Amino acid sequence: MEIEIKGASENNLKNIDVKFTDGLTVVTGISGSGKSSLIFNTLYHESNRRLIELFGYSRKWSSQRSSYKLSPAKVASITGLGPAVAVGQNLINRNPSSTLATASGLHPLLRLLYARFGVRKCPNCGADIIVLTQDEILNYLFGIVKEKPRVVYSQLVNNSLGSHKTLLKLLLEQFSLGDLFIDDKKWDGLQLNPNKQHKIFIKLAQIDSSTSFDDVRDIVLKSHLLGSNILQINTGKRVEKVSTVKSCVECGTWLKDIEPKYFHMVCPFCKRKGCKQCNNTGIHPFASSVFFSGLLITQLLTYSVKEALKLFEDTKILASTNRLLSEIIKRLTALKDVGLGYLTLNRSSPTLSRGESQRVRIALTLINQLEDVLHILDEPTIGQHVTNIIKFLPIFHKMPGPVIFVEHDRIAASVADNAIDLGPGAGSSGGSIIFQGSLSELWETDT
Repeated sequence: MEIEIKGASENNLKNIDVKFTDGLTVVTGISGSGKSSLIFNTLYHESNRRLIELFGYSRKWSSQRSSYKLSPAKVASITGLGPAVAVGQNLINRNPSSTLATASGLHPLLRLLYARFGVRKCPNCGADIIVLTQDEILNYLFGIVKEKPRVVYSQLVNNSLGSHKTLLKLLLEQFSLGDLFIDDKKWDGLQLNPNKQHKIFIKLAQIDSSTSFDDVRDIVLKSHLLGSNILQINTGKRVEKVSTVKSCVECGTWLKDIEPKYFHMVCPFCKRKGCKQCNNTGIHPFASSVFFSGLLITQLLTYSVKEALKLFEDTKILASTNRLLSEIIKRLTALKDVGLGYLTLNRSSPTLSRGESQRVRIALTLINQLEDVLHILDEPTIGQHVTNIIKFLPIFHKMPGPVIFVEHDRIAASVADNAIDLGPGAGSSGGSIIFQGSLSELWETDT
């Protein structure tokens, strides 16, 4: 993509002609030399105007067209110009409810992760509740069996009164006595006390790394055909239960659906101050007992970007969560790449510096990967230490499409493929192209 400007005369620009090619182009010059007039008041302004004009002709916008119309830039012609994204310096978000997690788009993904794949705590007995579909159980079993051998049981009765004489008789016709477990012990064949609650399990199989996917599928299907909603997976002394319905695997308490919105709602009882109903989290009680990797969402949000990234990279997940987790990791990686790995996810947006706010926007640009879009950055290294600048610069090459950045720092300018220098002075003494070419040629000039 080549963008050519002819006869630019905005503010102090002196009817200049300039070309921008693919790759990184740095625009330099002293303050007041005309950098912003060329890049923001001419190039970006005209791109924005054309986009608005394009939508302005639609029926939907026709009644509002006059309020959106912008005056053309003071230029003879601009060719090759498409949509543009500008990341300026004045980006501080004053919304007190905004955090790094919400501003970067992480919070909606985390809410969805907790709502769909979190481990719930039973409000009655405190047991862990993992609710999965049959396909998710199948993929989960086949994934973990590669680590250690497991014994799989199907739970047919969960804390139900009765002797269950008829059920046990039918089970003995299909399974051996050694495969029947009553109240977590092998059944001795004696009649059960009808006045007590009982749990009844069937040992389905012992599986290990040699077990095929088809065999694991047959095990899950057999449990389903027995009418069971709960699978128990034993690894030595460790016991894990997964369910296909929203009920407690221990006491049978039925649970309400958890929606992602609950993880962003304030507790109605304490208004975020913390109380017994919300486990002192301040969020909606429904969301205050859901864990992922052993963490409540409020605990996860106290992690830094770097810590959260390591947590998710080390997390063993179901195949169904792959896409969601990859989106979370992509955003965390982008924030880390722009030098924000030290910030916590719950960091309030208004407390970010201008440079930090700008880098959040640059991270979002990296995430979106918009093709055929011009990216314009205004002094992206402002406020950074020289060591951080060196780490930060390589990400410019990851941005798709042409990238133009206004910069004063020589180290930052050194990563560009081409350079444009305006001057020679400021105000009426500026507005002229002093140099246009490669970086190697720029260093040899006297500008």
